[in-house]
Amino acid sequence: LLLGLILFELLPESFTQNSWMGIVLGVLAGILSMSITENLLHRNLNVANGSLEYMHSFILLLVAIGIHNLPTGLALGTTMKTEAFSLSSLLAALILHHIPEGMALMGSMAFVESSSVLFVISAVFLAIVLGASIFAGFLIGDHSYKLNTLLFGGAIGTLSFVTFHEILWKAKRKMKFHEFGLYVLLGLLFIDMFLLRIH
Repeated sequence: LLLGLILFELLPESFTQNSWMGIVLGVLAGILSMSITENLLHRNLNVANGSLEYMHSFILLLVAIGIHNLPTGLALGTTMKTEAFSLSSLLAALILHHIPEGMALMGSMAFVESSSVLFVISAVFLAIVLGASIFAGFLIGDHSYKLNTLLFGGAIGTLSFVTFHEILWKAKRKMKFHEFGLYVLLGLLFIDMFLLRIH
């Protein structure tokens, strides 16, 4: 779903409405920041055997999701004053990308003790991060075209990193190639039909 949303909606819309150089710089900055963050977390969260391994995986995933929600929320907040906000592809991406992320979080949470408490804490944490970044973006508004372009590119970059590295790449390693290809194709077809209906 996310792959189709990025390829069919976010990238084409961003390149037609914004400077291509600003979008490319934002995408590269988003990917680079997520890559650095992941490397730092892997280095600092020294994974141990047993139940701590699942806890560390859960924390890594939670922090990564929180960090990559920052530019997405900022970009969404800056578009809230525009007429296109209700049909914003970024809003659709924000809603859709929480489905696989929520599934991944719940999957990693299943092996951790006190999972119900962790669920509440993680939900509150992600809601605060996203809400604060949307509010900050709303305060910034659309006063800076260059900043909005970079934020939109950064949101695409972080979404792309999570889509390709955290979801598709890890899924590919656990599936046969034809199964993986079928799921990707079905996701692309679904999102294509979804986008045709909302436009």
